Amino acid sequence: MRKIFGATIAGLALAAGTLMGAGSASASTSDTYLPGGDYLETSISAGGWSGQGGTSCATVQSNVHLYGNNPFYAQNINNTTTLDAYGYHPVISWRGMTRSGGTVDTSVTDSYHNSYDWRSDMGGAACINTTAGSLTGVARGEAYVPSQGGWYYANASF
Repeated sequence: MRKIFGATIAGLALAAGTLMGAGSASASTSDTYLPGGDYLETSISAGGWSGQGGTSCATVQSNVHLYGNNPFYAQNINNTTTLDAYGYHPVISWRGMTRSGGTVDTSVTDSYHNSYDWRSDMGGAACINTTAGSLTGVARGEAYVPSQGGWYYANASF
């Protein structure tokens, strides 16, 4: 068996299967409070892992929500989410994009923009190849609420 970075290919595949087995899930939420009592909440989660052949997939959901009524919407609300796959020559697919990276990591980023709304949500299946031993994600939420002083930010990651 050929050694790569001190681990065998079989060992990496086993680690991928163990880390991303059924029932494993990750989630994070972060809040930023606005002066008028409203708050901006950003959340990201991954769960429901399933695999077939050389791919493991999870349902990834990222949300940016403005809660309150002062006002009940933002002039602009943005969700920018980046997913990273780590392992031996990882490949990642999400929301119609596929990236294959260097020797150890690769990432995919997507964003969604809403105007005069209280939410900006994205979701879908994120798939990685079995030599990718882990998946991480970061969601960055931004809301422009001029009546409360301008731009507000909240970040969440798993």
